Amino acid sequence: MERLDDDTSESQANNALLHIVCALGAKFYALQNSGHAERGEYSNVLSAGTEWAKRAASLLFSNLDNVSVENLMTAILLHDHEIRVGKHASAFVLTGVCARLAHALRLNLEYSTDILEDESLNGPSIPSKESRRRVMWSCYVQDALTGSGTDQLTMFHEGDIKIQLPTHERNFLFQVPCVTELLQPGQFLKFLPLDTIPPRPVENMGLLAFYIRLIRIRKRVLRYVKRLDAAEEPWFPTSEFTAIDVSLRDWSLSLPASLQLNRTAFYLRKESLQLGALILLQCTYHWTICDLYRISTPQLYRLQIRWQYPREFQDHLQTTMFQRAQDCASILRDALNHGTKILADTWLPSVAFDSNRVMLHYVTRILGLQTEQGKAVLKEIMPHVNSNLDCLEAMQSITSMAGPFYQAARKMLIESDLGSLSFSRHIVPDQVDDDSDRRTQLKQHSASKSSREGSSNHNTFDTVLQPTSIFRLARGTGAETATGALRNETLGPPRSSASAATSQQASDLHVQRQNQQPNSRTIGQTQNEPMEGLEVLHAAATVASTNTSTDDLQPFFTSWFDTGTWHDAETARATYDQSAYGLPPWMTGLEVTDGSNNVAGGAEGMTTENFTTDQTRSSEQWRFSTDFLSTNL
Repeated sequence: MERLDDDTSESQANNALLHIVCALGAKFYALQNSGHAERGEYSNVLSAGTEWAKRAASLLFSNLDNVSVENLMTAILLHDHEIRVGKHASAFVLTGVCARLAHALRLNLEYSTDILEDESLNGPSIPSKESRRRVMWSCYVQDALTGSGTDQLTMFHEGDIKIQLPTHERNFLFQVPCVTELLQPGQFLKFLPLDTIPPRPVENMGLLAFYIRLIRIRKRVLRYVKRLDAAEEPWFPTSEFTAIDVSLRDWSLSLPASLQLNRTAFYLRKESLQLGALILLQCTYHWTICDLYRISTPQLYRLQIRWQYPREFQDHLQTTMFQRAQDCASILRDALNHGTKILADTWLPSVAFDSNRVMLHYVTRILGLQTEQGKAVLKEIMPHVNSNLDCLEAMQSITSMAGPFYQAARKMLIESDLGSLSFSRHIVPDQVDDDSDRRTQLKQHSASKSSREGSSNHNTFDTVLQPTSIFRLARGTGAETATGALRNETLGPPRSSASAATSQQASDLHVQRQNQQPNSRTIGQTQNEPMEGLEVLHAAATVASTNTSTDDLQPFFTSWFDTGTWHDAETARATYDQSAYGLPPWMTGLEVTDGSNNVAGGAEGMTTENFTTDQTRSSEQWRFSTDFLSTNL
């Protein structure tokens, strides 16, 4: 806020971070004040601030040679915006931008060994250091959720991140320096003197630190369930399953009382504007358990299990998974009572939808509706099912994915022959009868498709990633564009009118299949069928290779990374040979000017006088290392 107060109107007009903050804020302002959501005009809420987001993207990508924390913040918020409005291809690409900016800024390392000292004269201040850590951890969480446990899509590895976890919000706001633990519990920065380590460092850690640790465990869970063919039997005490299960239990036991979910915590967090974060933390915990225990329901998640479960062990996993799904539904219901904006995270629609999937599967397939127990449990879960539908309906105004999930959840009730039993305002009785024929067709289509997929013996991103992972959604978005570009750029013969007509018929059929809203196990997959594996990326690479000369690529092989020692180091400053080059201007934490002496993201221009001689060299000496960015991107 101080920076905004000091900036001129001209600099604010070119401030990408300010534009994307306004773009996201406009949606919540429209949600609260426009009345669109109450009238069911969800698209009007989502479209609010779109032009600001476009302006932010334009400013960001036209200024990528400005390697700065502020540009990275813009990219992170723009990624959230693109997911929110359904631009998944753009969001997927932005994860790479965020990762490379973080690498360039060496945010995975502490700036220096002076954790508790203010270096504002020659480098970042105490709040700037904490801000660097928080931005890096945001990139880590973003990468973990995008990678979804797949090594090829993961750009950050825990062993390379050598910074402490974020401090408590109170310390951050009041600019109080402190020591916290590393990602691994009980570990600290190696260079810290022993007398600087507090007796209870956990007291310096808040909600964000515990969420990051939970994401690390979730990353292990998603990686595990994608590699069951090589996993040890999960009921063995030495198995990876048991180790992850213990980690989740230890994480839960380590939570301080202030992060437990109760009525008092609801109101306290709401007053401090952190209720949404607390809801996300608790839902992530419960659903991570569900994702780990999904191995007990291979028919629901189409897993290929090679072992036979002990009956008691499988019953325990299925029952726990069912209970956790109910817990998620209860948390989301209570959160909705405090307003839709509390459910703002873009992942929560997936939690609400999958919660219904698990509960209905447990009742209809595991217990059976013919049994007395099944009938009794069905009556217990229908309030949860309906509350999840309420949440999905409300979340349509703040994230685009809620709409497809809402429609699929409604159809799931009908296809399970529970529409007439749900007593839900979301299900029209006449619709249950009208959809009977379509339900039969969809079951036949699902059975034939399952048989085709079951015959595949190789793993692709389609078989190991969830249908709603960012990569699969992005690939579906980019399929038509990539194939069209490839067709136009290569030297193949033009299509005949008959071929064009055939292609159009196939396209129409594809659209028709999308509109059919298949059952829950195929949602998000139908639109991705035409492009298998990495065809989109291969097509894009082929197009790029036809238009790129060797001279254009040469600068990328002699980048400014060569001037630093890209090996293990404890601090960001230590990665550079400062005796020869000094530090690049973006590493100092002070403002960087562009060629026209306008401040890039700040009010004060950077000159060589801003730095001591042992801190950095003139920007001119770094020009050779940054020209390739401005001329080739």
